[in-house]
Amino acid sequence: MFYFCPILKIGVKDMRKLLTVMALVITANLGFSQGYLDVGLKGYFGTTWLLHETILNDEDYVHEISLGAGPGFKLGVNFNERVAVVGEVLYFNFNQKYAIKDFNGSWNKHISITTVDLPLLLRTSNGSGSYFEIGGQYSMVRSIEENVFLGEINASDNYDQHYWSAILSFGGYMIGWENFGISMGFRFAYSFDDILTSQGEAGSYTNKISSLPSRKATNPLTAGLVLEFNYDLGYMVKSPCTGRRSFMLFK
Repeated sequence: MFYFCPILKIGVKDMRKLLTVMALVITANLGFSQGYLDVGLKGYFGTTWLLHETILNDEDYVHEISLGAGPGFKLGVNFNERVAVVGEVLYFNFNQKYAIKDFNGSWNKHISITTVDLPLLLRTSNGSGSYFEIGGQYSMVRSIEENVFLGEINASDNYDQHYWSAILSFGGYMIGWENFGISMGFRFAYSFDDILTSQGEAGSYTNKISSLPSRKATNPLTAGLVLEFNYDLGYMVKSPCTGRRSFMLFK
């Protein structure tokens, strides 16, 4: 079970401000156009980083190339051809690999974090098919495992089980037929929350045999490609006689 709590700090405040702005934009566009819904499948693939100031400046920690990926589903509420709100559900595997030196030699560490991510994004498009997105993401941690020289361990107690991130992405339409289209873009997601628990700093994440770094925040960062397969589902129409709205599927 997951709980919202005060440890979300600045990240939650920033997300609330962003979602408020999104709500104002949505309200401003509701009365001026005929809206429609689109659904789609998507995939996200890119580099993943756990950013920790002390470790980034520690020459004994070498950040190796780490990649993450996952599938997802989207639902878009389009208020016109240019403004939409997009909700997504993503199943993502986040990785961080290190090569660590100590007085006995060197050893490797691999951190694997599996999350269910729930982005809520404001999307703007232009007439040429390009789009820009900004919004927030709530991530629920499903599992965290660390693989070190002693073997694989469950490190869930060292990490918070949920955190917020800010998202910025942009891309464009590639190809399509009638109500179906494929688009590709770039996405950046950064969490302002420290994802380690109070006991995580002295645990297996930052623990180096020769020394322990000072307490700093650990922030996840992802940057990569997003591939979308979109289908325009239907639109809202208003009866000129009764004023009632109804949903009609595209043919």
